[in-house]
Amino acid sequence: MKKAAGALVALVTVVVAGHAIASWQAGKALESAVRGALTDAQILSYDRGVYATHARFRINGVLGQGDDDTAVIDSSMQHGPLPWRRLGQGHFTPVLAATASTLSADEGWGKRLVSKDADARIREHSTLHRGGRIESQIDVPALTMTGIDGELIEVGAGHADVTHHGEVDQTLIEGELASISMDSGTDIQADLFDIKVRGDLLGRGTRLPTGNILLAAGKFAFSSPTPWDAPITLDADSVSAFWQVRANGAADDLEFNYELGDVRLGDVAVGGLSTRLVASKVDSAGLRAFISTYGKLKALPEAPTAPDAPDVSERAPLRVQAKQAWAQMLAHTPELALDTLTWHAEPGDSSLRAALTVLACPPEPPEKAGEDARTACARGGHGSLDLSLSQPAVTDLFARVMAAPETGDTPAMREAREQAAQMIDATVHNFEQAGVVMVQDGTIRLRVSGDGNHVTLNDEPTTYENLMDLLPGLLPR
Repeated sequence: MKKAAGALVALVTVVVAGHAIASWQAGKALESAVRGALTDAQILSYDRGVYATHARFRINGVLGQGDDDTAVIDSSMQHGPLPWRRLGQGHFTPVLAATASTLSADEGWGKRLVSKDADARIREHSTLHRGGRIESQIDVPALTMTGIDGELIEVGAGHADVTHHGEVDQTLIEGELASISMDSGTDIQADLFDIKVRGDLLGRGTRLPTGNILLAAGKFAFSSPTPWDAPITLDADSVSAFWQVRANGAADDLEFNYELGDVRLGDVAVGGLSTRLVASKVDSAGLRAFISTYGKLKALPEAPTAPDAPDVSERAPLRVQAKQAWAQMLAHTPELALDTLTWHAEPGDSSLRAALTVLACPPEPPEKAGEDARTACARGGHGSLDLSLSQPAVTDLFARVMAAPETGDTPAMREAREQAAQMIDATVHNFEQAGVVMVQDGTIRLRVSGDGNHVTLNDEPTTYENLMDLLPGLLPR
């Protein structure tokens, strides 16, 4: 009997010792993985034990806005191969670690978050599998937040599941949020309700991830003050946004699709709106570098206005970096297209299309006698623009605004349609006579193209000087 008891104690000792050794080794592997992965984060503390590690990280924000744009994470990581938390949940598959993290309330973003439940925090639970797969669950309580620029943001409760496959740098996202409301503090208000998000992204180092993100909401509302007495209001019964990035050789193609259902502009029922924006041949590494550099510039104090003002000499090299990043972004001659913006409304659909090929102006545009700087800049670049506007779109929208709140086939609405048609016809005729637009079968067309030496407007040769006089809003000032 004593021998059996001794053997049992020895077996338990071996199992416990083996688990401790395995946990210690898993903890070492975990620390190596964490320190290798968090290249953009600062490790404030890292206390590794036998069975668990307690750590604190500071993660810098995307735009580099200093301390207010950082997140401090407190994390408890139970070492594998069999973390206690997973054993308690009935999971016996060996893993590298199981983590539980919270957003700290005393630094960075956390200082600006106020939860309706004083003890509630943004929490994350993750399982780190061997081979690089990470499964995470993120829970967000109902909270309010003061933005970097002083705006007030209210967020409803939500949850997200995130899976990252480290061996291929792929991230899958699926989540939902009850609501987001933003008040700018200047009477601009925006609200989204019943929000759902889904994403599939493949990382590529300095370039933008390829893949797509879908954001959908059950209701959208927006209001903003105007120079007139009444504010402008816009609301829709549904809204969705779909973003996609595809590789195109050394560059990337970006696509943005937006849809608004049953839109109302004030008291005017506009109908549905949908649009597709495409940016082809964009150097996304240059785009990321430009955004990062712009954020650093914005975080610096303004230029000194007095002898004792702060030194802002850092601005000069950052401006150079921003110009270099901008030139890199445009290196492959990107093409921008609005294809299309469509109104789904009575008496039918109307659409707007535009396309533009973009080149950066040279750093020192060639000066010619009698040319101002923006004309010289335009002469130094190449580009084309093709805009197509369905005239019923403008007529219908003007009629609805003039007749509001009348809708349908009423005498007031018919009169408004007649007046709008007369006004739009006269305006379009004047532009056509001036050579600014072409009109064919109810479609208003505007075409501009230039190769640095020659420019055409609506397929007719013109000069850059005439173009600048006719189209002052289309070229940089």
